[in-house]
Amino acid sequence: MKDDHHYEKLIHELLDGTITSDDARRLETILLQDPEARRTYCSLTSIDQLLVEDFGSADRPIAHARQGAAANGWSEKRRRGHPWRFSFASAAAILVAGLFALVMIRLKKPDIPIAVSTDGRVLVDGRIGPARHWKPSEKLSVEQGVMVVRLNPATELCVESPAEIVLRDASGSFELQRGRAWVRTGTGAPDFTAQVQGASIRHIGTRFGMISGDGGAGEVHVEEGMVELTRNGVAPLQLSAGEARAWSVSDPALPAPAVLQDFQQSLPVERTLFSDNFNEEEGTPLARKKPDVGSPWMVLREKHPTRVGGGMLDTSGGYRNLAAQFQPLALKGGRTVYLVTIFTAEPARLSDKTSRLNGSESVALWDSGGSRIFSLVARAADGHRWRLRDDIGDRETEPVDVSALEEHPLTLCYDPVRGGLALYAGASAQAERLAELPLSEGSAPASLTVENDDGGDLALRRIDVRAVHYPRDSGGAARR
Repeated sequence: MKDDHHYEKLIHELLDGTITSDDARRLETILLQDPEARRTYCSLTSIDQLLVEDFGSADRPIAHARQGAAANGWSEKRRRGHPWRFSFASAAAILVAGLFALVMIRLKKPDIPIAVSTDGRVLVDGRIGPARHWKPSEKLSVEQGVMVVRLNPATELCVESPAEIVLRDASGSFELQRGRAWVRTGTGAPDFTAQVQGASIRHIGTRFGMISGDGGAGEVHVEEGMVELTRNGVAPLQLSAGEARAWSVSDPALPAPAVLQDFQQSLPVERTLFSDNFNEEEGTPLARKKPDVGSPWMVLREKHPTRVGGGMLDTSGGYRNLAAQFQPLALKGGRTVYLVTIFTAEPARLSDKTSRLNGSESVALWDSGGSRIFSLVARAADGHRWRLRDDIGDRETEPVDVSALEEHPLTLCYDPVRGGLALYAGASAQAERLAELPLSEGSAPASLTVENDDGGDLALRRIDVRAVHYPRDSGGAARR
């Protein structure tokens, strides 16, 4: 495989810890088959080890220079291409046997894990995906909610939406390109730098917030300890607890009030308001049945008695209007986002779905005053495909490509303060977004109803209603 001209690049990526698993396997194959690649590998890893040993502290470069001055020194011979004194053929087996272990050690950098609030939605390099760990050069876009990153055992980073942030290296250095973030470091936290709008911030055992605004505007607010702020190559500026600086592209960093209470410093409080998986014995009457969380079910309207059990609520066999009251949310003030997740299934009765074109299914949320806020609606005329409906403003989205008659998890994300409603094709907001609808008005939901009519039938395996509470956030009207 001597015609593979990329193995030197792959070896360098291995040494600096940026190689991917696929490229690591590719490099292993090249080294197994190409003696020249093995010689290059040994040479580069030896140089890497020398650099680590000789330049690991401030005084080592002097000692290294003295040692390297000897004309017959090993490093000088290496530079001149001194021939190797041992057989690569005999060493190949040892090299290959140890390579995989070395690759795994190099790849096994300390994990930088990510936690996202229940209402959170994070894109990795513009793609939807399970954001569990952060890798160097990856750009995270926090579209909704809050993301908390464990940069190292002593450092936590909290990023609130909307924001964009890039990890610069495995040490935890990052760049906040847009939005707001909070950094908390503890005793023994390693060195890393935080970059924001042309400035570099170095922590000195501290807690601080940072803002990356529009047009090159940046801010840093220190709560505890100290930070060093460097801009445009000038001498670092030290900021202590209670101090803040703000700047733009061409202006110096000027003193500003330290507004610490505006920063989200941890994941928001989360509560389950309602949950039912219908795991009772089959044939259990739904009326007055207690869910796992929430008040007992109420049957407001039914053609035949509604029964559940075996992990299923199925409305087949007649019209129904079934109501569930949420557990009260004791948290006050701030902003609360609500998530409703339903797991639909194929209803038992499908034979009449092509003939009864007035059939419908819905899941609706109601406020404490008995007003219908919004609903997820499916109609036979649309092929029983779901759509979002603003019941106060009498507006709807177009139908989506998911039917109420098929097995599918769906999540509604509702923010009454900011007036947003979205539907996701999964059990969380970290899934494909099917539809969104700005609402005319917003109020806190207190109950839900499951309804079907005129031949429409809905089967549910589970319903969960969760609340995500932001005590410091009243909607962002005054946020910068």
